[in-house]
Amino acid sequence: MKILITNFRYLGFTGTETFIYSLLKFLRLNKINATFYSPFLGGEIVERTRRLGIKCVDNLEEIKNEQFDLIHCQQDLVAILSRFYFPKTPIVMLKHGFLTPIDTHSGLVQFNYYGGISHELVKIWEKEKIAKNRLFLFPNSVDLEKFSCFSPLPKIPQKLLVFNPRIDQKAKLIIKNVATKNHLAVKFLGLGKRIFNVEDRIKKADIVLTLGRAAYEAM
Repeated sequence: MKILITNFRYLGFTGTETFIYSLLKFLRLNKINATFYSPFLGGEIVERTRRLGIKCVDNLEEIKNEQFDLIHCQQDLVAILSRFYFPKTPIVMLKHGFLTPIDTHSGLVQFNYYGGISHELVKIWEKEKIAKNRLFLFPNSVDLEKFSCFSPLPKIPQKLLVFNPRIDQKAKLIIKNVATKNHLAVKFLGLGKRIFNVEDRIKKADIVLTLGRAAYEAM
């Protein structure tokens, strides 16, 4: 089987990007031939993906003559481009969110299957009158080789890790005050450059305050 995996951007270590990396790693380990496309491609995550043996391209012209059995999309814009180059290849759309414009579904492309990483996202497809036999749930998942429990937690927590790249100064001050009152040493992660090996920081914390995919990784 040959699969084309896509994402709107692949430049850093956001939840959607690390999801793609984990998916490509899994496919590679299971000897499934995968190629990755993103119109915005670069940085350490691309280097790491290529080291897995995955071909990464930022222009579908480079692979337009290749034959794929399936295309995996997560945003509508990339799906439109993929459909233009591969008009007969089945496409699976996996929705990761609904708050930003990039997550909006235009209806210009009809997918073979419509999925979501949560029940709430699947319900959004249901509201668009998608047939139930074309809907699926693919729960947000993590790489268990990286995110596993390596040591027991203390009875009394001492270290708090706050992992949120969008936190503002007001929220940061509130968290610091609460941490001080509860005798917690607090560290903030993600306010500057994102890091790949976030599990190393999580392992050192007793409590992790975060959201989205990072919450699954911490658990």
